[in-house]
Amino acid sequence: MRFIFAFFILGMSISSAVQAQSKQNFGSWSLLCGEHGNCSVSQLVAMDPEGKKVLLGANINFSMSNSFPVLMLRLPPNLNKTSGVGIKIDDNKAIQVALSQCTSVACQSVIKIDKTLFAEMRDGQLAKVAFALEKSKQLTLPLSLDGFADAYAALLATRKAS
Repeated sequence: MRFIFAFFILGMSISSAVQAQSKQNFGSWSLLCGEHGNCSVSQLVAMDPEGKKVLLGANINFSMSNSFPVLMLRLPPNLNKTSGVGIKIDDNKAIQVALSQCTSVACQSVIKIDKTLFAEMRDGQLAKVAFALEKSKQLTLPLSLDGFADAYAALLATRKAS
């Protein structure tokens, strides 16, 4: 399975949005830029109609290296930490990724976006992100790829402008 998961708790997602100095929407993705020109592309997935119970958060940036982007996924802290996260984009081969860290607030996985993963995200429609909770219940959440290509192009444009 090729799944990309990221969970943001509501407080973390609100504080991130408040810190953004500018925001542009591209389909399901948003380009957020801070006051120091640090920009990222992100998406939050909520499971309630009001959008208050955020279960999945994905953030793409160049924080690990100027030469390649990373996909940062935040997940709930009550994960089965040995299972990691599964990511499946459309009908492509699934990948399994490890968790980078867990705290009492959230778990995170940081994934280098290589050419294959980038092409799948750029050309894809839907990523499914799966993980197991501590009590062995598996959750699979949708991450829309609508607008991803335009959002990523805008992210690259901010890098050239700075």
